[in-house]
Amino acid sequence: MIPGKAPTEPIKKQVQRMTQPYSIDRRIEGGEIGGGYDYDTEAAVAELYLYDEQQSDIQVEDYGGVNRGGLQGLCLPDADVQVYDRVGYGQGRYEVIEPIRGIPNEADPTILHLSFDRVEATNTGEPFA
Repeated sequence: MIPGKAPTEPIKKQVQRMTQPYSIDRRIEGGEIGGGYDYDTEAAVAELYLYDEQQSDIQVEDYGGVNRGGLQGLCLPDADVQVYDRVGYGQGRYEVIEPIRGIPNEADPTILHLSFDRVEATNTGEPFA
């Protein structure tokens, strides 16, 4: 072991134990002009450990109450996950936001850290805002 460096194998094994398969919706480039993006709802299945779901209700003057949320996740580097991918978790659908961070470093990550923004209020597909 290199002095000052923590071993990464224990955290890799812990993430492997805690991951579950999630269906990934992947954004398709070239969606409708002026509209949103289209998503391939059967793009991939990724092994993810999702945690720290947060929600907050905020008041926006012109829109009334808006419910926002976020989520964190970990996965192994070989997981098929990209920025803008969407996944259902709890009472919402969440989109991966930039950046996807490699731990302990970007060049040779043992695990990846993902951050998500909530894009739909429930798994029914209803937009939240």
